[in-house]
Amino acid sequence: GPFMVTDWISGDRIIMAANPNYREEGKPYLDDLVFQIVPSQEVSSQMMLENDAQIMLWPDSTLREVWDTSDNVAVQNAPGIYILRMFLNLSMPGDGDAGPNPPHPILGDPAVREAMALAIVYDSMLTDLAEGGVDRATSPFALGWYDCDIPGDPYDPETAAAILEEAGWIDEDGDGVREAHGTLYAEDGTPLSLSATGYSGFRLLENTELVIAEYLADIGIDFQVSNEEMAVLFGSWADNAPRKTGDYDVLVYDTGAGINPQQHISDYFHSANIPTEENGGTGANYTRWVNEEADALIEEAGRTPDLAERKELYCQLGELIKESNSQIFLYQFQEGHAFNTALSGVEVSTWAPLTWDAENWQLNQ
Repeated sequence: GPFMVTDWISGDRIIMAANPNYREEGKPYLDDLVFQIVPSQEVSSQMMLENDAQIMLWPDSTLREVWDTSDNVAVQNAPGIYILRMFLNLSMPGDGDAGPNPPHPILGDPAVREAMALAIVYDSMLTDLAEGGVDRATSPFALGWYDCDIPGDPYDPETAAAILEEAGWIDEDGDGVREAHGTLYAEDGTPLSLSATGYSGFRLLENTELVIAEYLADIGIDFQVSNEEMAVLFGSWADNAPRKTGDYDVLVYDTGAGINPQQHISDYFHSANIPTEENGGTGANYTRWVNEEADALIEEAGRTPDLAERKELYCQLGELIKESNSQIFLYQFQEGHAFNTALSGVEVSTWAPLTWDAENWQLNQ
């Protein structure tokens, strides 16, 4: 690579120096890179405006008005791989069994998941919360050669309420929260109450959770939000991280596939990749979704070198994922960063991280 790590101060900065043995003679143009860890976007923004920093990763959309009035900072965007979504746990939490059975007493009921998907005002969140920089997401297949046209759910709270009523989720005591009355898995009297967890420090994610809680309250679902540090949410099996052990109701975070999505899709949707004690918590099928047809499509896509055929298989899989509502897709993020206008040679890429072309960066002062 064009740069080498020379110092790493935990929680503060990473310093990299130009590699004298880099394969392209005369590059990189910069002598060193310093990655500063600044938790506050407001502080980062001020550093950019005062020329104390030259690049800011993923600036919050609320800062765009600041960039619009600045003559030394600009934002460059490209379609991004990251999709903010809700992971709905289909298995029983807290039972000491990380496998797919027994089913979640509430989310194991397809009617509840369908009603949740219909209760969200997606377009309003895009315009009022995100304020640009994101697109509506409807499936994990939304980029490049594997982009599938999978329609999203409309906002239809009346149908959502009717679905819940028919499934036995009824608010008989009039407290605004439905209870189970002859439902698929829940004991009678079980309130339709769920807890949601995302990662802290991302304002758009946190605001999205709160707004979704309001939408779900309108159809009689109690949706409690409490977020964790990223290290906790994304912990390992050894850490007893809830997404690994299956001890949660709903997770809210963003992830996505690269230019070849096969490994990512297999990890997140194949039933063999449900984290369990037997496999040491490997795999990322955190929703514990099991569908034999989906497994067959994933396996066939992995054997097929023809991209057109693979795309068709992925699009069929996308339809099954959509029907399951095991994940509810919210936003497709753009890969966007703020740059000081004195920095040249930077190109934001959908398929690679920020520093993919760092050997071409030049600072003109």
